[in-house]
Amino acid sequence: MGTVVWESFDYPTDTLHPGMKLGVNHRTGKNWTLTSWFSGSNPASGAFSLEWDWIQRRLLVKRRGVVSWSSGELKFYHEYGSLKIYSFDYIVPKPDPWNLNYNVSNQEEEYFTYSLYADSFTPENRKIISGWKLDSQGNIYDNDRVDVARVDLCYGYNTRGVGDEVYLGCQLWEQPKCRNRHQMFDYTYGRFQFDAYSDSYDNTSDLTLSDCRANCWNDCECISYKDENTGYSYWRGENAELLQDYGPQLELRYFLVSAASEEKRSMFTTSLSPNGIKHDTSKNLISLFMEIFVE
Repeated sequence: MGTVVWESFDYPTDTLHPGMKLGVNHRTGKNWTLTSWFSGSNPASGAFSLEWDWIQRRLLVKRRGVVSWSSGELKFYHEYGSLKIYSFDYIVPKPDPWNLNYNVSNQEEEYFTYSLYADSFTPENRKIISGWKLDSQGNIYDNDRVDVARVDLCYGYNTRGVGDEVYLGCQLWEQPKCRNRHQMFDYTYGRFQFDAYSDSYDNTSDLTLSDCRANCWNDCECISYKDENTGYSYWRGENAELLQDYGPQLELRYFLVSAASEEKRSMFTTSLSPNGIKHDTSKNLISLFMEIFVE
């Protein structure tokens, strides 16, 4: 038998399939991590990674090396027959007993993996192929199942998803003094009426959409940005009025808005400025069903 020189599961890209590992091999020094695509259509390495923190037994999503999201610690949840069921602190709601996942480690390796469990009670739509995909915005989802994590709702000032608080695990980091916990970016149709404004274009080739968002968030005058495919446009101004409509003359882009706490919110025309914007948008609550097991 010849020597194995390469194994696909040892070199994951943006998707974790059942049986693949996230973690470390202490003997060889091999690390298994996921890396997001540069964009939805560009498979070059992007800004986000998904890693297994084997010391604290948690999953981490990092953006440019900084932790944006954590699953929380993997803890005992309950027993299912002879199996001990474990669940993460910040992946909710708690496990679905017809879609069982596993965490496995041994003496040489510390890693996270999962597998689908199916029996006669498992619905047919839960038996399909699974894969945890890390997208270019840092979100984790599993094919047509519900989302595992919504990292695009993490702004550094919140531990729950901004605008959709069912999602937990957002991490805190230093914020610009001009931003506050009531702000977020909303991707919608609209246009501005300004007292004064300016726009600029950045065609830096290594900027991802998340980099563009970070640039706008950290610029106290920035109130909007847009992916132009060959670069990014930014809008800056004061006393700007956002007119939200769906007319053919309007375009989709990201607007700085106020993150209302209500579960359902209406859309309306409003006045806005970089330091405080009132604008509402409705979000769909999404639930997650999964189980984690330890052998």
